[in-house]
Amino acid sequence: MNYTDISTISNKSKELLRENCFFTSLNVESQTTSDNGQTTKILFKTTDGLFIESVIMRHLSGRNTLCVSSQA
Repeated sequence: MNYTDISTISNKSKELLRENCFFTSLNVESQTTSDNGQTTKILFKTTDGLFIESVIMRHLSGRNTLCVSSQA
């Protein structure tokens, strides 16, 4: 992300973001959806080899819930 494009924050904030907040791509290692389609589990792998597990739950009310778990 290019923080210099953000016009609503100070230059100091942009500098702090540039120095401390890094974005990288995630690779999908596995993805499984339940038979009824209401739950999907996705295992991501970061560029430095760590894993992030997520579960998307689709509720009958139309609401969705996302749970994210990581280990460092």
